[in-house]
Amino acid sequence: MATAKTKKAPEAEVAVDDAPEPPAAQPGDPGFDWQTEYPGEEVFVFTAADGRTVGLAALNDKRRPKPGVLRKLRLQNAVEQMWFVLERVASEKALEVSDDFDDEDYGGMFEAWSQWNQAIAGESSRSSAS
Repeated sequence: MATAKTKKAPEAEVAVDDAPEPPAAQPGDPGFDWQTEYPGEEVFVFTAADGRTVGLAALNDKRRPKPGVLRKLRLQNAVEQMWFVLERVASEKALEVSDDFDDEDYGGMFEAWSQWNQAIAGESSRSSAS
């Protein structure tokens, strides 16, 4: 009866620099930096029930519709008004992520963004009045 002897290969030393970097967070990932979608703008980040994130910009001077657009928009139903506003403040990547949201997440995102936007608009008007 023959017996086989095996030798354990010496363990290779791996330098810390050789370790692969983790993949960068993608839009919707909890670690994604939504600020990169809105350079120089204030950003609100919403986290859906399943953990996906969406960043939305503030409705600032750059994104605010002209009075004539608002006049026409007032004749639309609430859902149409919501879509209009979301498309003004969302990047293409944010829209792609939020397209998969259910009604509850969409409603929650819009409500939370609206409250945030009103709060920062109030801060802005207070600071400009000083």
